[in-house]
Amino acid sequence: GFFLKAAAVCRQILQLDPERVDDVNLKVAWMCQELGLATEAMGQYQLVVSHYEKAGDTRGCLGILRKMVELDPDNMANGVKLGEMLVQQKMVPEAIREFRRCAEYLRANKRPDDYLKVAERLSFLDPSDLALARELAAIYLEKHDAKRALAKSQGCFKADRH
Repeated sequence: GFFLKAAAVCRQILQLDPERVDDVNLKVAWMCQELGLATEAMGQYQLVVSHYEKAGDTRGCLGILRKMVELDPDNMANGVKLGEMLVQQKMVPEAIREFRRCAEYLRANKRPDDYLKVAERLSFLDPSDLALARELAAIYLEKHDAKRALAKSQGCFKADRH
């Protein structure tokens, strides 16, 4: 029941020792989450992600990004960032799942330009997804981009031969 006071003390600690971003901000984020202050928690988590990125701590970044995506699954910027970090760590199957989740959300929420970018990344990571390749080819044909439509169709033709 003392979360607000504890969060205030943590903020004072950060003013006195700004290098304690990872442990103190994580505590503040957790407390904000417990209080139902999702926006504040996301802000604290973002500070920790920035700290880890500067320190080159990709594993730390991954853990926090997973928490952020869990807290706010509709934030596609965090989802895509998580997907890219998973690719960097050679965790491609997990990255494919995250990009697929993002693509489905973007399609359902009628964000075609963002969907196309994420679907392209997904198609690159999972070239065996012929349904996605066909869908992308159809989108490019609608956009009168024959070159890209042909590139996506060629992958389907090659797969049909085998």
